[in-house]
Amino acid sequence: MSIASVLNTPVVCEGVETEVQLASLRASGVSHIQGYLTGRPIPASQLENVLQAMAADSQLAITR
Repeated sequence: MSIASVLNTPVVCEGVETEVQLASLRASGVSHIQGYLTGRPIPASQLENVLQAMAADSQLAITR
């Protein structure tokens, strides 16, 4: 975190699974996370549907 702070670079912490981990990371200054806490893995066959739903929520278009 200290190196990222000096470089003014965001830190992405992967593998966050619990609220306790999230609280600890936020206290340390982590602003971006990835892991089971934010989203479970899905089969590739469902990815397009998820992206379309996200695009509809944000009013973005996904084209091929």
